Amino acid sequence: MSGKIISRLRPLAFIKCLVILCLILQCLTSARAQEPPITKVALLDSLTKDRKPYDWYIDQIKKSGVDFELTKQDEARIGQVGSYLGNDRVKDLIAAIRSGRLRVLLLQYAACGQNAETFQDSLSADFQILLEPLSRETEHKYIAGLRLKSENKSAAEMSLDEINYYRTKTKSLQVMSGKCSGDNRTVVSRVFLDGLPGSFITVQSKIETDAYEGTFDLHNLLLFYSLALDAQAMHKDKSVTLKYLGEAYKLATSCRFEKLPADDPTKKIVDNLKAAIIKMLVDDLRREKPEPSPCQQR
Repeated sequence: MSGKIISRLRPLAFIKCLVILCLILQCLTSARAQEPPITKVALLDSLTKDRKPYDWYIDQIKKSGVDFELTKQDEARIGQVGSYLGNDRVKDLIAAIRSGRLRVLLLQYAACGQNAETFQDSLSADFQILLEPLSRETEHKYIAGLRLKSENKSAAEMSLDEINYYRTKTKSLQVMSGKCSGDNRTVVSRVFLDGLPGSFITVQSKIETDAYEGTFDLHNLLLFYSLALDAQAMHKDKSVTLKYLGEAYKLATSCRFEKLPADDPTKKIVDNLKAAIIKMLVDDLRREKPEPSPCQQR
């Protein structure tokens, strides 16, 4: 009798073990997906103590990015503790670090099929074309490293607080998710970013096969606004922040948006962005230390 009971219980125990194992693997996969960017302290510590091979560091930077910008002192320190890699590899490592900070994170796009990849490739190409002229200038060279990173994670399963926490944790300029509609060539994105009222911004884009002009104008506007916020947070020279704000304002006041009806949802989004840009400019001016008057100097 007891043998029959045990034989019945064994399959149940086996299934229970499988379920637990699957949950553990799921947690491990989730933990890997949510790895935060590499910090300067962690990188220097690993180069000093672990002395991993060059390819390992490059893989980690590609997967997670970094959360800091290099100074000349940082480069010298990396050259010192990473000297075992060889001079050429150290230079390549520094180049990878320099291009590994800025990211826009794309989560799952529902009902898009292969068009999700087409959308990402098109948007990535558009961003590169948009930023290339600016990235030639010394003070803006760092934006050449901006990349779109995709992650097989559904925003539908996350609350707004969780998405914003995830964006902060991954040090992303923006987190985007969305879906395709109609013929699967219309992409509706939700863009989560800092500095604006409301939970997210909805952007509708068309995946065109022959021309992309104007398709990503609102995405480009949001990108410049995000870059301005980032430059301010990183305490870059004021001229850098002003440049991005100027580019954002130029797009916001373009004919494409100015001609939209007042009740158009995109028009309302752009008007809110213009107000946010102007507020940043005004706040920046208020932070300026006023010159003392001649009377005060006496």
